[in-house]
Amino acid sequence: MKRFLVMFFILLAITVSSSLVYAERITQTDVTIDILGSHWDTPLYMTLIEGFDTTCKFNLIYCKKVNKDCPFYYSTALAAKLTNRKLKEIRYEHDPDTDYCDLVLISIQ
Repeated sequence: MKRFLVMFFILLAITVSSSLVYAERITQTDVTIDILGSHWDTPLYMTLIEGFDTTCKFNLIYCKKVNKDCPFYYSTALAAKLTNRKLKEIRYEHDPDTDYCDLVLISIQ
């Protein structure tokens, strides 16, 4: 019985520690927006001409409706796209479990 409990707690610790994987934050500089769009529950999605520094699901960076900053991000992205300006910096979080990339910062040169 004692051995069973020890094994149980070891397996529990492994399970808990593996589920604590956090999103990695990626920063890219001097990049150009290729596709910029919006749909249903996603106020903003985009691709970069230069590509991403990690694997992003559907090759897109998203800003979901739950993020109150999406309208500000969209206006900055739209200004860059319409004036053919590069982004000084774009920062996004990559979720290793789902491969979704969520926008957290965008600035124009």
